Amino acid sequence: MNRFFKRIIKWGFVTGILLLFQSCILKEFKFNEIKLSNDWEMQLGSPLFYGNLEFKDLVYDWKEPVQINTGEPVVNLQFSSDSVIDFPTRLIYEPSAIIDSFNFLIEGDDYLSQASFKYLVTNGSPFPLYLQLRFFEKHSSAAKSPAILPPAFPAAQLENGSLIPVKTEYTLPLTTSQLESFKRGNRIQFVTWFNKAATGFNPDTLSAHYPVELSIVLSGIVHGYYQ
Repeated sequence: MNRFFKRIIKWGFVTGILLLFQSCILKEFKFNEIKLSNDWEMQLGSPLFYGNLEFKDLVYDWKEPVQINTGEPVVNLQFSSDSVIDFPTRLIYEPSAIIDSFNFLIEGDDYLSQASFKYLVTNGSPFPLYLQLRFFEKHSSAAKSPAILPPAFPAAQLENGSLIPVKTEYTLPLTTSQLESFKRGNRIQFVTWFNKAATGFNPDTLSAHYPVELSIVLSGIVHGYYQ
């Protein structure tokens, strides 16, 4: 930004001198009246996250083996025609930190004065999806940071026995505390869970590969000060 203003001053000065010699009228060029605003602001739009995910990616952190309690309801989670595992039904509806501490940093975010997240989610699973984000600092706890949670993304529609993915768009303005955590944080936590389908969809077997496409875009206003 400093270099930008210096170039404006330089070329403005050269242009003024050329015009001065052409017109020979000194009083028309009052350089002491040239003013540059120290404060500036601009609209910002930047993609934050994008992913082509699957149902299995959003129900459990697979670094740990699945624990099944005696007698609890299970569902068949089908990975392929010859690969099916018993999966606790409760884990579909319980929040799971699928990404617990991902490195995150946007350089220059100190100048961000307003922000919102635009979510574009195409949900191909039979259940409404919740996606919660927390931005926090290293050596701190994600639980101490405010959660950023849009409404549930609707489930795919069941038509003639087939699931038709549903695309949903939400824009969620950040509160003051959410914005501050976003600006300070250098880690991010993703927590996801599903809600029971309003249609009562409750089969014995679920595909591990229901597609879920996720895109999050940051928009906001950036302020700065030129010295």
